[in-house]
Amino acid sequence: MQKTDGDVKAIVLQIVSQMTHTEMAESVTPESRLKQDLGFDSLSALELCVALESALHVSVESKISGVSTVQDLIALVGRGGGRGGLPYDIEDYPLPKTESHIQRLKGYMRRSRLLWRFAVSGLDNLPSDGRYILCPNHQSYYDCLWIWAAIGSERVNLWKIACLAAEVFLPEQEKLTMLGGIPVERSGNTVPAMKRALACVKNGYTMLIHPEGTRTRDGKMQAFKGGAAKLAIDAGV
Repeated sequence: MQKTDGDVKAIVLQIVSQMTHTEMAESVTPESRLKQDLGFDSLSALELCVALESALHVSVESKISGVSTVQDLIALVGRGGGRGGLPYDIEDYPLPKTESHIQRLKGYMRRSRLLWRFAVSGLDNLPSDGRYILCPNHQSYYDCLWIWAAIGSERVNLWKIACLAAEVFLPEQEKLTMLGGIPVERSGNTVPAMKRALACVKNGYTMLIHPEGTRTRDGKMQAFKGGAAKLAIDAGV
């Protein structure tokens, strides 16, 4: 049976209320602002998108960044959600590798270890099944390559590595493909990328995420964002 506008409104309000702090749940109205009034952040937005998709079979993650109030969310769901907010299909990423990509990546890894001669310890702590999330600090554009070089192709399946990458790197298809890049929207909407990353980890990928979100400018560690921890919890890794 097709749901009426009233059904959609009631379901959205129920889901939002269930995800809101207990003391605020009863005061949720269509006019409530998701961030300012109800305390939603990028992590709870991901949970919200998953809950709406499960209950109403509608995808809203690509346009969730444009939602301010509960009424905006109801209207978006009522329109059937949509994936039109992205100039690419997030489900295509990581892009499929070829044997040439793997050989080229191995070459870069070997040269990295020779040129920079960095010390490596603690490799025995890595899970042998490859299902884990790496969360290094971020000081250089080479960090992602150096991490895989440090681990080595004997300890990680290079066919099934992935990382979150800024949309700005989309034109660099070769590097994005080799490193298993999943693009994160420039607007700051991390929900589509995080949802895709979760699917990849559940499918056996080794995921690399810089929890600071961006490179340091002065060498000091920046505040961690919660995405990597939430991803680990949801994926059970």
